[in-house]
Amino acid sequence: MILKTIIAIEIVVFAIASIFSKKIRNYSFYYSILEHSKSSINSLISVKERAAYFLTKVVSDVPSFSFAPTNYDYWKYESERSYANTQFEKNVYRIISIKLLIQSIVGNIVYDLIIVMTVFYFKGYISFSKIGKWICSIFDVAAVIDAVSKTAITVFEWIQNNVNLFLVVIVILLSLYIGWQKRKRRKYAIEAVWAEAEADRIRKVADIQKKLEEELIQFKSDLYHNMLIIRDAIRCTNDSEIAQIPCLKDYSGTTDEIKKLLSEITEVEGWQVFFQRNKRMYVQLTILELLPSFSDEKYFINLERLSKTYIEKYCKKKSDLFKSYAYGIAFMNGINRLLQFSYKKRKQYNRIVMHITDADYLKSIFEYAADQDLNK
Repeated sequence: MILKTIIAIEIVVFAIASIFSKKIRNYSFYYSILEHSKSSINSLISVKERAAYFLTKVVSDVPSFSFAPTNYDYWKYESERSYANTQFEKNVYRIISIKLLIQSIVGNIVYDLIIVMTVFYFKGYISFSKIGKWICSIFDVAAVIDAVSKTAITVFEWIQNNVNLFLVVIVILLSLYIGWQKRKRRKYAIEAVWAEAEADRIRKVADIQKKLEEELIQFKSDLYHNMLIIRDAIRCTNDSEIAQIPCLKDYSGTTDEIKKLLSEITEVEGWQVFFQRNKRMYVQLTILELLPSFSDEKYFINLERLSKTYIEKYCKKKSDLFKSYAYGIAFMNGINRLLQFSYKKRKQYNRIVMHITDADYLKSIFEYAADQDLNK
């Protein structure tokens, strides 16, 4: 009875977790945090936005295990459901929704593993205390340190006693490795030609992305200007309808340029290069609508939430200004994340170049030392 109760509780918990995961993956949770903002304090909104973004990124990056529904499955379901007209079609999509929920529980290896472990534990097949002791015995820190230190001393002593042989072995191994790689490269003659075309495509995408980052910096400036004005309007406005807000910037020129750059990535067939380079920022790019597939006119809805046209047309109450201001904080944080990511990538590349240079230099030293020893 206890086992059945616990399994039933686990299934309910997994169902709730699946529902919340779905809402987080489709960004409903993230946008709801911004939509329900009732503050103009930057630090408070920023903390909430960063927490919502972190949770969204973590859940979105977790892979779908086994045959659990993917993001694409949910997206396809949501897209098709919007075209349901008759009551019969709506009922069919309700059944599909229940099927996806069951599939997200039964098809998730993590959930399955927890349920199986629960059954085995109550049946007495496994003991977590024994498993813990066994793991601790394997990862005996003192024994590992002792074994590593003894091995390191032995290797160091051998190198001291056989310096010349060590140098010769290194040079031979490097030469064999280089020759092996060259032989492998000969098998890819067609791919070598394609690589030249790919290199040209990468250069084009790199130029576009550089321009895109420059436009985002300009976009930050326009956002900040409008945010200051909106914050002042929030302080001076009661809960009734707001008056017209002067001095707002219409940054449609900047968003049009961003849209144009994203379209250019698609035109040069560089979306794969763009995604490969920015795949770790996919969630952020989706939130900011900065994906090449988002270059259509129907997108850029969120990026316009602080524009002069949007404020005048849609912000009729103080609560609407709170929402726009919260989106402004989110965009500022998001653009900063993208720019920091780009800076880290450049820094990592420079570090790799330095490592390669150092390796080539060490190789030349080893070759020179080996030649000197052989000439003696």
